[in-house]
Amino acid sequence: MEISICHSLSEVSESDWDRLGEPDYPFTRHAFLYGLELFDCLKPFGWHPVYFLIHEAGSLIAALPCYIKTNSYGELVFDHAWAQAYQRSGYDYYPKLVTAIPYTPASGDRFLLDNQRGDNEAERAEYRLLLCRSAMTFCEQRKLSSWHILFARESVLKSLEAHHLMMRCDIQFHWQNHNYADFDDFLGRLTSRKRKNIKKERIQTQQHGFDIRTYEGHQLNDHEWSRVFALYEGIYDRKYGTATLNAGFFQHLGRTLGHRVLVVLV
Repeated sequence: MEISICHSLSEVSESDWDRLGEPDYPFTRHAFLYGLELFDCLKPFGWHPVYFLIHEAGSLIAALPCYIKTNSYGELVFDHAWAQAYQRSGYDYYPKLVTAIPYTPASGDRFLLDNQRGDNEAERAEYRLLLCRSAMTFCEQRKLSSWHILFARESVLKSLEAHHLMMRCDIQFHWQNHNYADFDDFLGRLTSRKRKNIKKERIQTQQHGFDIRTYEGHQLNDHEWSRVFALYEGIYDRKYGTATLNAGFFQHLGRTLGHRVLVVLV
């Protein structure tokens, strides 16, 4: 097996990359990650790509997408206490290495393995360990303070605890569909107060006469995507933030991910 590093997905073919990871998980697809590079959504905000690759007999069989970070912006994990602790101890926290999906707090696999090679867990664990060692060696060589894996599968992280990785835990709240027959069935499982509030909100919404429609990404043209982007950008304008994605990236997602993108327009 050959282990290598590249700094842009332009060096990896889309078909080779998309054989890796979970097939129905969009955020590790070549189109999504390379789109962030292609439309300059990364480096201006402190994300510098580093992709660890494993080839066997010339075929790509595993990868670990990482970024050298010069800040903690866009990770959606708050590690300011770590940065302050480093500073108090006389060390530099930045740059650091982060394995994550930029701007995306969606849990998923971060160690991308060839999904066509079966489910031999011992073999998959070996590939993860090789990627793990590669990332650690890279941090040592580049004198990076630390390596962070964000929003990964818990079972995978636990399997790596023996290799000097510390677990850091947080909480997310997720809505689950417990096989509700319809919306009234869902409401029936709630307390009276919550049920009453939701019904009141829905009546108020219906009175406005909104026209709500759903589209797949490829069904919107560039002009419509520009309007979607303007609405997205407006949120940051009102909240004193910075829009890290741009109109070109939105249009790119519509063209390349198609049915994997759902747009709800009101």
